[in-house]
Amino acid sequence: MGGNMEEKKVLVTKGPKIKKSALEKLADRLDLSPQLLTDTLKASAFSLCKTNEQFVAAVIIANTYGLNPLLREMYAFPGKTGGVIPILGIDGWIKLVNRQENFNGVELIENEEEEKNKSGTTLKSVTATFHLKHRTHPVVITEYMEECYDGTKEPWKRWPRRSLRHKSYIQGARVAFGFAGIYDEDEKDRILEAETVAVTEPLIGLKGDKNKKEPDKQPESQQAPGQEQVQDAEIVEDPLAFASIGDLARFGNNAEKAKFLAENVVKCGQKLGKEKFMTLIGGTGCSTLADISKFEDLVKLTNVLLEEVKKLEQ
Repeated sequence: MGGNMEEKKVLVTKGPKIKKSALEKLADRLDLSPQLLTDTLKASAFSLCKTNEQFVAAVIIANTYGLNPLLREMYAFPGKTGGVIPILGIDGWIKLVNRQENFNGVELIENEEEEKNKSGTTLKSVTATFHLKHRTHPVVITEYMEECYDGTKEPWKRWPRRSLRHKSYIQGARVAFGFAGIYDEDEKDRILEAETVAVTEPLIGLKGDKNKKEPDKQPESQQAPGQEQVQDAEIVEDPLAFASIGDLARFGNNAEKAKFLAENVVKCGQKLGKEKFMTLIGGTGCSTLADISKFEDLVKLTNVLLEEVKKLEQ
């Protein structure tokens, strides 16, 4: 009987491997649930992220470099163009460097000068020398107090020597190992300033402006009967007065940049017309351009106007 029984074989198949999201990968590495990690990061290192896209981008960067945001190795700062600026503290940079297989030590040398400089110290510069395995020559980077000191920031005011050592270490690490897309605290402000210029630059020379000639006005004696009355009805004393920002002094140190934007706001007004222009201003919570007192708000409005002009030109 046993000989007549057929052996049954069970075929076990494996289902498709489910790919984990960036958040799940980070949660696994930190031994936390995805939801708890999300709540924690949004209340700490990634609290400044304004959109889910910025939050996810920050998570991806943390995974890419194997950093722990909960230990202040990195945090995310939103950029003005909608992206995210990953900022690493000194602990994050040190962790990245020590993880490199070809890292063979680093030396930091403080170079002094006779008189005190604006930092209140005699420290002129710090030289970082990174030694790499299998390389004959080390990577040598020097950072100068005169260039780096920022008296508006508390770390530089309280610990100028330590801050310059950190700056030298970070720049040396970046050159030695090619770290890209990550920044230190000091670089954040410069990036934001550069983004502001980059966002506003395309407004100069709007499509159709270059080499565009205004139609010549006919002499009054040659105007057709009734034409003068039509022009009087359409043209006010200053047809673009609605697009005038007014006194730029209210923008303080950004007055020069505001002047640059003001020229482009007028161009946008010329393209869009008064009705559309004033509707867009109202959408920003302002009734007139004179209501705008912050430079950041002026940048946002200018970009809104630019987007509308682009739509017209498509």
